[in-house]
Amino acid sequence: MSALLDPARHYVIGARDKEDGLLFWSNGDGFGGLDAATVFTGIEAREAALPLADEPPDWFALPSSRTENGSGRFNPHVQSRIRLDLLDHIHSLLWEYLIDECPDDENWEDFDPEIDALSSTIEDARQREAEQVAGLPKKPLRFMVDVEFASSDQPFATETYEVEAFNWTAAKCAAFRLADDSPYSNERIPDLNRRAVDRNALGLTAPG
Repeated sequence: MSALLDPARHYVIGARDKEDGLLFWSNGDGFGGLDAATVFTGIEAREAALPLADEPPDWFALPSSRTENGSGRFNPHVQSRIRLDLLDHIHSLLWEYLIDECPDDENWEDFDPEIDALSSTIEDARQREAEQVAGLPKKPLRFMVDVEFASSDQPFATETYEVEAFNWTAAKCAAFRLADDSPYSNERIPDLNRRAVDRNALGLTAPG
């Protein structure tokens, strides 16, 4: 199926669990709620291997939307909107199933307790996602990020980058992308690694 994935779309990995219902894959935490799911581009999904699960997992296409704004900054508002749209879609499918299939003289929780419980779980995830969106800044913030270059864990150089992002994680990723063009990002340096430091959090100002 991965060969049929649209490179212009975004995807999450989902699998049905006998006890917990539909779960979604996170690269950091494994299978869990959709609110923490890892979002893959279509190109990444084509190259990724599906994780192991009790039931065969599959790719779920997210509603069409850009995950970055015009300048290439990661936008968690858009990311959360994508998850909210998917949660709404799943919740609607569950409700339609219960409304169409459940007899009039029977309660939903008695007719299909697993689907009824899954519907409640999805609704809880929708609420958490909405609360997270409400707590995000409306505009990107300015970060001063020190990228420390090290060889075999021994620092040998530091460069400072000014980036705009909605949170520290996005700022760090943006700084690392800029650091890719640094002369210190040289593959000939043995055991090269990099570490990002938030100058804002340390109360430091830009150098110079």
